[in-house]
Amino acid sequence: MKLSDIQKSITKLLKSNFPDYKIVVDNNNKKDIEKPTFFVQVRPVKSYNYKVYKERLVNVTITYVNATIKHEENLDISDSLEGIFNLTLDVLDRHLLISNLTFNETNDLLNCSFGLDFNDDSRTYIVIEDEDKDLMGELIFKI
Repeated sequence: MKLSDIQKSITKLLKSNFPDYKIVVDNNNKKDIEKPTFFVQVRPVKSYNYKVYKERLVNVTITYVNATIKHEENLDISDSLEGIFNLTLDVLDRHLLISNLTFNETNDLLNCSFGLDFNDDSRTYIVIEDEDKDLMGELIFKI
């Protein structure tokens, strides 16, 4: 699983729950906002490689910005984000456990942060198409 897969899942989830809001995945200027906008950042924190798997910790930060800043609106968005990112995040065929969902409001920007701690298979698989492989022939075994 790539970090971009996690980012796509988060933006898709936000877009389905906030269809009229803008979703931005890079660090654009947060000052010239005309409509409600979510900024999504996915950052790797650690990655430990073992023999057959990789342990990864990823930090996700979602920043909500609006041209008209209202504390009550930030509270409503906090409640909505808490409902959306309740227990797990579905990425591809995986369900990643969300840990430490936190909110803070600084300079009238609402920040929602959480961690994703998961294991990835580090083995490389080679897919062999049916037409590329030979069938086993007759085996003579002498004792």
